[in-house]
Amino acid sequence: MLRQGLAGLSTLIILSGSVALADAPASVPVVTSSALGFGIDVPWSKPVRVVDPFDGEFLAVFDRNYFRSRQLADHVGVISLWSQKSVRVLVATSDRSCTYGLGLGIGLFGGTVGTACVQSTDSKVLTELQVKIRDQVFRALAQDGAFPVSSELAKALQSAPDGNVSIRLSTKSGETIDSEIGKDTVKAWRTVYAS
Repeated sequence: MLRQGLAGLSTLIILSGSVALADAPASVPVVTSSALGFGIDVPWSKPVRVVDPFDGEFLAVFDRNYFRSRQLADHVGVISLWSQKSVRVLVATSDRSCTYGLGLGIGLFGGTVGTACVQSTDSKVLTELQVKIRDQVFRALAQDGAFPVSSELAKALQSAPDGNVSIRLSTKSGETIDSEIGKDTVKAWRTVYAS
């Protein structure tokens, strides 16, 4: 697996117990790193066994969601890793701005029209995660770059109804980012959060 991340992402060191691994199906794929990045190659929205030299061995599911947002940027990417102990989330925004001007050569008024575009990417420092399951909202505050999973949240994730689940992320700068966790990841929660 590619071990690539964006600046600003903190890593939480977790040494998970083997309880969830004992209950995991034998066919669960193994992923050799828990590092989050937009170029990672992992089985998305499926239970995996993470065997990481820093974080240890644990059952988890990776999720990704890309969308456009006028408020934040042209494009927003939300990558998350859901395990029994914590949820790690990476959010990056990407803007592209172009300017049009006259260049040298032949064109309108004697010059050619040129375009110059600049692409900028920014990762967000997250402070709070909210997960809405049915009519209940569960909140977790960031600790060392991750969100701890309480027993109440784990139980709610394990029994979440079929379909997408809404999440809300708050950033250190005060922005609010609404995103979704896909229905296949929600289904994978049943394995990851099984008691």
